[in-house]
Amino acid sequence: MSRDTVFSVRKRVVPQVKLAAGYLALVLLMLPAHADTPEYWSGAKTIRGKEAPGYIAFTFDDGPDLVTTPKILDVLEAHEVPATFFVVGRRFANKNPSSQAGSKLLQEIAERGFTIGNHTSRHHRLDVESLELGSRSISQNAKDIEDLIGSRPYLFRPPFGVTTAKVRRFQASRNDTMVMWNIDPQDFQRTAVEELR
Repeated sequence: MSRDTVFSVRKRVVPQVKLAAGYLALVLLMLPAHADTPEYWSGAKTIRGKEAPGYIAFTFDDGPDLVTTPKILDVLEAHEVPATFFVVGRRFANKNPSSQAGSKLLQEIAERGFTIGNHTSRHHRLDVESLELGSRSISQNAKDIEDLIGSRPYLFRPPFGVTTAKVRRFQASRNDTMVMWNIDPQDFQRTAVEELR
């Protein structure tokens, strides 16, 4: 993807996605040119995109949200833009009606060809809870995702982007790739559509 294509996609899609996103975090990540190879994504590393031209990746955290995620999917699909959704288990892995609807939405995200990443089952800060609770939240969410979509998520993003050396060692033992960001628009702090433009 050329630099011109990246900025063209960004100009066409970002405003529409922001309108659809509500409080879901839209995070832009510039990836190096070799990021489309399987070796780049195979585990036990942390990636944060480079500022150099190459690729742009859209990622969405904290879903699936029953109202905003379908709108985001439609905008991305209409513009043929790939994205990764870092999902939280409490939104799809419980027995309540909202979670059951969330599990169907998670399956739809995967069926529509978008990548699913692990964002823990509870979305708690991994630097303040015990390694046992944090590792259980990571593992349980990965299992719940795999049970629903048939494949294990290999990308992981810690809630709030906060982690510890112990969590990183655990993540490496799972052979996950931790994905961080370069640009965080802090859209979860704004509620008015006008503020997101």
